[in-house]
Amino acid sequence: MGDQRQDSQDGDADNDGSDDDPDPSPSPREPEDGRQHEKERHRSDVVAGDISRVHRGRFAIIQSISEISIREATEADLEQVAEIKVRNWADTYAWLVEPEVLGPFLDRTRQLAELRKSVSRLETILLVAQNKSGTVIGFALTYLDGEPDPWLESLHVLSESRGSGVGTLLMRETAARVRSRGYNTMRLGVVEGNVAASRFYDRLGAEMMGREPASWAEGVWHELYRWPDLAPLLQ
Repeated sequence: MGDQRQDSQDGDADNDGSDDDPDPSPSPREPEDGRQHEKERHRSDVVAGDISRVHRGRFAIIQSISEISIREATEADLEQVAEIKVRNWADTYAWLVEPEVLGPFLDRTRQLAELRKSVSRLETILLVAQNKSGTVIGFALTYLDGEPDPWLESLHVLSESRGSGVGTLLMRETAARVRSRGYNTMRLGVVEGNVAASRFYDRLGAEMMGREPASWAEGVWHELYRWPDLAPLLQ
């Protein structure tokens, strides 16, 4: 998106879910007290199993998030960043944006060129999230010279890494970097219809400011979000 500063956001809203245990197939009729005892035993086993799965799942998330690091992007990261953006636009916006509008954002060569142009500017912050193997799994791009506030141009996390807090880590570190540069507010635009992103920013304390047409596509609207004070993002 480069100088347009109107890229939509791809939030890292948490999505909790669990698999229900299926009902057992019908079986020959048992004595009532025997059936009741078996049901109680089965129910205890199911509950214990559910709790065990929950604990294992939470432990895995805690483990995985502790292995994520946030740092400034380098030239060597830009191809991975462009790939993430293209994949997320294809996954998220295919049903929100007309194909002829979406097309340029699925062009990896074009998006890589736009990224290089963006990071060459002094008033740009580009952070990446990487896992323990060194793979970039998300990024946040911010323009400090946005008017009237620093503008969060892009926040993207690979679909397979969402729900583990990567987006939140990127947002908190972005807020810290923005404040360290002498700013204390920030705003962004979410493509209307991207409900998960809206929930994500709302959960992080952003205030909904209204709607405006996106400058990069006729008929596409943005929901504008703003932090009047970045302090809550740093907690």
